[in-house]
Amino acid sequence: MQEIRLEGNIGRDAQVLTSNSGKQFATFSLGCSEKSGKKTQDGKDEFITTWYEVFCKPEDVPYLTKGKRVQVVGKPSFRAYVDKNNQPAVRCSVQFANIYFTMPKPTQNTQA
Repeated sequence: MQEIRLEGNIGRDAQVLTSNSGKQFATFSLGCSEKSGKKTQDGKDEFITTWYEVFCKPEDVPYLTKGKRVQVVGKPSFRAYVDKNNQPAVRCSVQFANIYFTMPKPTQNTQA
C-alpha cells in the first residue's frame, strides 16, 4: 500500500460534501511549506508552499479550521487536468486520511 505523510497548515475550513452515490465525506486544503534555499530582499528565508486536497471523515470537520497545523497520513492520489490558463497540471490529494493535530512550530526568541 502507498502512504503519504504531510505536515502543514489548513488553508480553508473543512466542508462536508456528498458523492454522486449519496455518501458523505469531508475535504479541506493543506499547505505544506519548505525553504526554497533563497532569501527575500530583506534577508529572510523564502518558502515554497505546495497545496494538497485532503479527504477525511465528516465527523472531523468541526476540528479542521483554517490555520490549524496538522499532520496527515493517507493514500496519495494524483489527477491530471488542464488549468484555467489551458496548461496541463497535476493535483495530488490524500484519500481518507488519519489526521493528527500538532503544536505550532516555536518562534525564535529574540530576547537575550
